[in-house]
Amino acid sequence: MENLPLVSILIPLYNSGEFVAETIDSCLAQTYSNIEVVIVDDHSTDNSVEVAQKYLSDRVHLYTNPKKGGNSARNYAFEMSRGEYVMFHDADDLITKGHIRSLVDAIMQQGTGNSTAFSPIYMLEADGRLWQPPTTIDHDFIPGIEMLVGIWTGAGFRCPHCHLVPRHIVDSVGRWDERVLKNQDGEFFARVYNAADKMLFSGKNEYAIWRQRKGTVSRNKNEKALASYISTFKGIAKMILDYQNTEENRISISRGYGYWLYENYPFSKDVERVFFDGLRENELSFILPKRRTLTILKTLFGWRIALRIINKYNL
Repeated sequence: MENLPLVSILIPLYNSGEFVAETIDSCLAQTYSNIEVVIVDDHSTDNSVEVAQKYLSDRVHLYTNPKKGGNSARNYAFEMSRGEYVMFHDADDLITKGHIRSLVDAIMQQGTGNSTAFSPIYMLEADGRLWQPPTTIDHDFIPGIEMLVGIWTGAGFRCPHCHLVPRHIVDSVGRWDERVLKNQDGEFFARVYNAADKMLFSGKNEYAIWRQRKGTVSRNKNEKALASYISTFKGIAKMILDYQNTEENRISISRGYGYWLYENYPFSKDVERVFFDGLRENELSFILPKRRTLTILKTLFGWRIALRIINKYNL
């Protein structure tokens, strides 16, 4: 075991008493033996802590978040961990038994001290259905920021616990931004991709399982969350354009903004201001998705009324 790097699995815990036992079990069932599980309770009001306490051992540690919020819980878990590599793992998600082994092997065999590894993801629906989202990013990226470019050009997406990240990269990128309310993982891992010399794909046989639940942060559409989400786009766009300020990348980022607008409008004038400030700051165009209904309505009424109609009547 002394030859295997320690991997810390970092779990922010909030009102996941129904799922956290299964999550911890999937971590402890790993074929890779040198792990620790660091759980930080974010002031749960259900039985989450009681469930987690049953697992306490020399490999499973439980703390209470001295602050409040998922990102601060992740940062505190990182502070309390000792691993050379870390995995950020939500309290309701799962991993296959060889998941960590496959990630460590990818780095040990093909990487450097600045390389990060990632796995495929599968979505677990409430009815038990397990399915893999369409993707074309299941391959290595050199340098790592190429993965960020791929995600923004529509090649697919990833979730936090599909990644294995060297500890020093987490320190170097500034950890999780505790001000961000939505797109927390997108903002953090954009910085990880930007810092990594390689993003190494671990293979198709082992994967992360992302449980889909209503009411989670990723589905939060209140005004503060929407403003937080779109504000993260500015930093991500700057990373990509600092790397390669090409017309293709500019169009891809503009389309990403436009698709987000299409999915989330209408919202307050404050959120709209944040949206257009982001476009102006990176000198990007305003591009809405190519949809026949949207094109017709936009010609007749302008884009604001068109999007309101589409949203109201689910067109």
